[in-house]
Amino acid sequence: MSKTRHPGRIVGVLVALGFVLMALSATLFPTYRAPDEPEHVDLAIRMSRTWDYPAYDEMSLSEQTDVSLDRVHFMERNLSPDDIAPRGQRGSFADLAPDVPSDRPNRMPQHPPLYYAVLGSLLRIVNAFGGAALPYDMTVWILRIFTAVMVAPLPALAYATVRRLGGTERAGFAAAAFPLMVPQLIHIGSSVNNDGLLILLAAVLTLFVAKVLRGDDSHRTAIAIGVVLGLALLTKGFALVFPIWVVLLYFVVGKRSGEPEIAVTRLAEAALAAFVAGGWWWVRNLIVLGRLQSSLPAHASEATGAPQPIWWAERFIVWFVESFWGWLGWLEVKLPIPLIAVATLVLAVTLAIGLIHPPAGNPITRGEHWILLTPGAIILGIVINRAYSAYVNTGVTAGIQGRYLFPMIAAIAAIAATLWVTLAGSRSRAVPAVVLLAAAIMLEAAFVGIVSTYYGPADPMSTWLYWAPVPSAVPITLFVLIALLYVVALFGVSRGDPRSKATTQPRVMLGNEADG
Repeated sequence: MSKTRHPGRIVGVLVALGFVLMALSATLFPTYRAPDEPEHVDLAIRMSRTWDYPAYDEMSLSEQTDVSLDRVHFMERNLSPDDIAPRGQRGSFADLAPDVPSDRPNRMPQHPPLYYAVLGSLLRIVNAFGGAALPYDMTVWILRIFTAVMVAPLPALAYATVRRLGGTERAGFAAAAFPLMVPQLIHIGSSVNNDGLLILLAAVLTLFVAKVLRGDDSHRTAIAIGVVLGLALLTKGFALVFPIWVVLLYFVVGKRSGEPEIAVTRLAEAALAAFVAGGWWWVRNLIVLGRLQSSLPAHASEATGAPQPIWWAERFIVWFVESFWGWLGWLEVKLPIPLIAVATLVLAVTLAIGLIHPPAGNPITRGEHWILLTPGAIILGIVINRAYSAYVNTGVTAGIQGRYLFPMIAAIAAIAATLWVTLAGSRSRAVPAVVLLAAAIMLEAAFVGIVSTYYGPADPMSTWLYWAPVPSAVPITLFVLIALLYVVALFGVSRGDPRSKATTQPRVMLGNEADG
């Protein structure tokens, strides 16, 4: 019998821990202190009221949202209790101003509508029970919690991906704990941002990719891949890399299995399902707009000097890496450099080992590593191209954010966890606990940075609790829950059975047996 009698319960604890961490984060950051959060909130509220999705260049920020920016001292630091009204006197959005367009454009309709339709529907239900009268900051908090619910299954999906690829329970536990080790992910997962839905859908797609890699050539899986892919395409433009992923997956599997006609049939089924579920949005753009994706022009000056590619490359690497782990808020709160350096070195070396020469006994082959990481490489290439083009044309260094890789976090977690457990050998029992301890260190550093940046220096803890959109009992309760869940998780992940293997069909080899 496995030493871990109920692995699902342990994974459930990790899911709960991640959600409670995001719920705390939702109370911790001042309203709108997340990438483009005012615009995301504004569009979600519009969808809840009108169920009308505007064209990419038709929408301006509501006057209500514009006024609320001033009420929360947007972009200011070192806030004090005097800077905001008491919790019971902050007023709803309707109390702030009439719902008319301001002179600020809202750029978010450049994205597909699914995330805003989901949030708008949920907010409409809340409003049906009196939610429209809630204070404006409470409304934003509720929208943050809705996004946290979307991201919450990520640890379970990472665990399932490892098990589908033949990893042990311990590797699965380590993969499930990995997302907790990235404070930026906790922050984005608790913000109003369409990244949250894309992260969920990409993690589900990663699990289906793992199934196909291990021999699942069923109609059901192909159609499921298409549906998830289509929903992702209806969420955000970065999902445009996923069709390439799916084509590559079925091409390689068909070639290696010696049955390419089955792979072509499954690919066609997935493509049809993807078009019906959401791919039509991009075809519509081509027909209506004459281009795949449209956006409002950014406000930037022209470049005044010759580009310096080496200088820019150095800055890109530093900014991208640091913002992957934790440039929180509007890139205001930064984790300590030593923590980022150690975490980056460990992860980079781990991924390199998987891509170059996995150790003997590792359940994921070298070819499978390449397949799993392909979308991340393409996304990175897109970010580099866009950011460098903007720099050359405007002289502005922008668009460099590590969060753009978060849709691939389940794949990264699965690869890293299986390699760590394999490399640890007889010491593999400690791996999930080490990941959880690393997560505690990273999260503690993030918490200190957030509180001291936004609510210091006089009495930061009291100031934070005063500013929070919910009563002080809520964040205090969340702290207690985090401590309890963390202890249970730390005890549980240390008991995984290294002999337990996932029940899978025989894998389709994508590399030599010597690759691991």
